[in-house]
Amino acid sequence: MRLIPTIAVLCGFSYATKITGLVFLLLPSIYIFSLIARKAYKKTLTASAIFIPFFIASSFLAAPYQIIDWVKFYADQNFMQGVILGNSKPPFTIIYEHTLPYIYPLVNVM
Repeated sequence: MRLIPTIAVLCGFSYATKITGLVFLLLPSIYIFSLIARKAYKKTLTASAIFIPFFIASSFLAAPYQIIDWVKFYADQNFMQGVILGNSKPPFTIIYEHTLPYIYPLVNVM
């Protein structure tokens, strides 16, 4: 129980750094679900009541514009998803068209 605030802050920082940092929420979730499975409801409520505010506060302090300017953050996430899926082609990706994946960087480094 003493590590819950520390883990919450680290999870908040990982989310604030990159949205894929939400993967690190798996471990605290597994812990909380194991408490539910053991019917330790008081511990579950205590752990959740400690974890959630620390997580929200640390993620807000590290990346406030994810909440303040939610519309732009959401638009940027959709744009990057479009780049990954190939729906949009910004200039920094066009130079890699028609190249061999994994081989092209190796050949151009040597």
